[in-house]
Amino acid sequence: MAGDEAAAAGAGALGGESDDRVRALGDGLGAAVTRVSPDVEQVLGRPPRTFAEWAARNAAAFT
Repeated sequence: MAGDEAAAAGAGALGGESDDRVRALGDGLGAAVTRVSPDVEQVLGRPPRTFAEWAARNAAAFT
């Protein structure tokens, strides 16, 4: 996920404006994570989630 996508996902999930910290996090993750190991699904018992999915599900913890 590119920084702009992460910022939009974070802002949408948190109900606010885009945050430079969220954008920077997305930029860093986009460069570092290019694929997810199949081990993630085996360990969790479900497919991995995107940052946008995580942000939407956890928005209440940040309000």
